[in-house]
Amino acid sequence: MATDDTDNLVVTGQGNRLVTTGCLTILIALITVLGLPVSWLWYRHWHDEKVNSERRDKTFASTLKQARDAANDTTRALNASNARGTDVLMNVIWRHTKAPVITYDPTRRAFTATAAKSAFYNEEGLLPGGGPVRVMRCFVFTYAHRPSQMWSSRLSERENEVCRPGTGSAAWQAWRGRASPACMPRT
Repeated sequence: MATDDTDNLVVTGQGNRLVTTGCLTILIALITVLGLPVSWLWYRHWHDEKVNSERRDKTFASTLKQARDAANDTTRALNASNARGTDVLMNVIWRHTKAPVITYDPTRRAFTATAAKSAFYNEEGLLPGGGPVRVMRCFVFTYAHRPSQMWSSRLSERENEVCRPGTGSAAWQAWRGRASPACMPRT
């Protein structure tokens, strides 16, 4: 009888080892099969965010370049115009900045134009939903002219709410209270 019990224990032990080895093999296969797609999804998400961040930064730089170019072009045009009338000068500023709000402060002899500049970039996305994204920045152009000096310009950035249309916005209030109709686009 002792030999029968020993034979059963050996057979049972070998069976247990085969089942354990089989379970471990299946578990490793499942981890590999499920782990590869998950790691690929994580990498793809990380890569898309990196690409989108670079594109967003380039687009922000592009809008700043647009604003600087508009400020420089306007300053050159004001210096070349030799105009003295407020409406004429506002028209020159509007032509170059396309600012819907232009105000004049006679005490400082300065014009202030508020305009939004925008650009687009294509957003990468893992899931459908990527595509063109608009980046908008709000800029305030200030042009001053001192007696016997050239026109000077200063560019500053404001929060986007300043450039948004609406009756409650600061830009609308400024236009309503101080701006000349010459600064508005003609249709």
